[in-house]
Amino acid sequence: MSRDDAVARVLAEHPPIDLHADTPSLMRVGYDFLRRHRPPLPRAALGYHVDLPRLRDGGFGGIFLGLVTSPIRFGDRVASVERQISLVESAARRSGGGLVAAASPGAFAAAPGRGAVAYAFGLEGAHALEGRLDPLDGWARRGLRYLTVTHFSRNRAGTPRVGLGMRPDDGLTGWGRALVEACESSRILVDVAHASVRTRADVLAVASAPVIVSHGGVAAVHPMWRNLDDDAVRAVARTGGVAGVIYGTQFLGGDTADVVAAHLEHLWRAGGEDLPALGSDWDGLIFMPRDLRDPTQIGNLVAALLDRRIPERIVGKMLRDNVLRVFDRPVGD
Repeated sequence: MSRDDAVARVLAEHPPIDLHADTPSLMRVGYDFLRRHRPPLPRAALGYHVDLPRLRDGGFGGIFLGLVTSPIRFGDRVASVERQISLVESAARRSGGGLVAAASPGAFAAAPGRGAVAYAFGLEGAHALEGRLDPLDGWARRGLRYLTVTHFSRNRAGTPRVGLGMRPDDGLTGWGRALVEACESSRILVDVAHASVRTRADVLAVASAPVIVSHGGVAAVHPMWRNLDDDAVRAVARTGGVAGVIYGTQFLGGDTADVVAAHLEHLWRAGGEDLPALGSDWDGLIFMPRDLRDPTQIGNLVAALLDRRIPERIVGKMLRDNVLRVFDRPVGD
C-alpha cells in the first residue's frame, strides 16, 4: 500500500478534530464561515485559514472555535462572547446541516456519519467573564466546552505566562479556584495553554476533571517561553487531559508539518499515547508552516507522522481519538 493510500485511510477512519481556531474573531468583521477563502497575505500569514468548505475538503470531523475578547477592559466583554457564539450559531443554521453544534457528549463522534463538521467553543481568558460565574451554564448549553484561564493579561483568576500585568505571579487566586469548581460543575474543562507556571501548577493541583492545553508546543523540541517542559507534559497527562500542538512557526522552531509531527511525537513519548492532539491556532494571528496553512493540507501532517514510523493507531489518537475520549465522554464519567 502506498503512503498516499495510508494517509487517506487514517483520515477516513479518524476525521480530525482541532482544539483551537480563532475564526470567530474574523466573523465579527464580516468573514463568512460558509464560503471558501484565500488568505490575502503572503505565506498565509495571520489569518483566513479556516472555513467550512476547507474543513470538509480536509476531512475534518470537528473544530473548537476560540472566543477572544480584549485583554484590557474595553466594552462589554460578556456581550462580545455572546455575539461570537451567535455568529457561529447563525452560520450553522444556514449551513444545511454541514456545521453542527457539539454542545453535548457524543456530538463530535456522530458528526462525520452525518456528513457534518461539529463545532464547540473554547473561551480564551477568564477576563471575558468580567468577574462573573453565572454566564458559564448558559454558554455551556450553547457549546462552550473549555475555558482558558488566562490569555494575554492578568485577570481575577490568575497570571499569564507572558502578557499584560503578568508580575508578580501569584498563581491561581481564590476566585480562580471558584472558577475551576464552576467550570467542572458546568462540564467545562479548564485549559492552561496561556497560564504562568505557578497558575498552571495551581490549576493542576485543584482540578478534579481532566486539564487540557488547547494550543502549545514542547520545550524539548523547541525551547521557548510558551512551550511545556516534560514535567508539565507529564502533569497534564496525569489528569487525563490532552495537549494540542500549535502550528505557529515561532513556537515550533520550524515551518514544516514535520516539525509539528516532532512536537506530537514528543508528547506521545513523554506523556503517553492518550495525551497528544491537534491545536493549530489557525486564524490566531500567527505564521503557519508552509505545508500546513489550512485544513486541506492536514494530509501532509499525517504523512509526516507516518514517515516517523508512528503506528497508525497512535496517529489516529493524535488526530481525533484523544479529543473524543476527553470531550465526548458520557455524562457522569
